[in-house]
Amino acid sequence: MTPGPRPPVICGENGGQHMIINARSDCNTLSFTWSSASPRSWSIQVQQLSCGSAWRPPGGCLQWFTGASGLIQSFNFAGGSHLASQHYNACIRTEQVSRRPE
Repeated sequence: MTPGPRPPVICGENGGQHMIINARSDCNTLSFTWSSASPRSWSIQVQQLSCGSAWRPPGGCLQWFTGASGLIQSFNFAGGSHLASQHYNACIRTEQVSRRPE
């Protein structure tokens, strides 16, 4: 598998956000750069999805929103500023519609 496109640079408050990134099978490196001495915190969860997984997002989706309700927000939405140069695909999964008995 190829590493895929480089993810966009993000900043600000991104709690609850996620990125779907293609990874190499041999080794992957995460790199972080801070531009100030202010305290920073993060929580990173890594999941490996099977290529045949039914709930795997379509190729090319950096964000994959699921569920019948909820919020769709861009990176740093909670920080109140729009980030420049954010060219990526945010995908929304079609949910199954419940049918009422006739």
